[in-house]
Amino acid sequence: MNDPNQQGTNAMNDPNQQVPPPAYPPQPQGYPPQGYYQQPMSMQQVPSSTSGLAIVSLVLALIGLPGIAVAGFGFLLLILAIVFGHVARGKIRRAQPPGSIGGDGMALAGLIIGYIFLVLGLIIIFIVGNAMYGVTWF
Repeated sequence: MNDPNQQGTNAMNDPNQQVPPPAYPPQPQGYPPQGYYQQPMSMQQVPSSTSGLAIVSLVLALIGLPGIAVAGFGFLLLILAIVFGHVARGKIRRAQPPGSIGGDGMALAGLIIGYIFLVLGLIIIFIVGNAMYGVTWF
């Protein structure tokens, strides 16, 4: 009488009987249609652009040290690299929405290289001047 395949009221009311899981529709094969997984407009990020001042800062810093050998022209390039690096980092930090302007790493690299080459250039000028003219500073 307790046959699980029995159709009737006893089989329906049996608490030990397992209910089959619901049937799910088959999953589509291949790739979903284009745009199927697009983020909502509020979640999309604005494409970032690189700061032109950051690029200029890095380039001027890199050509500044060799430029020192050309009648001190490199010192002007290094000072400009440092100024452009500071201005670029300030603009990148104040950009709205945040992250819309990239290039902070390039601006920082321009600053670091500019400061290092400026100090190295002054040391080189001091050593060369001392060797050529015998100037004593102390």
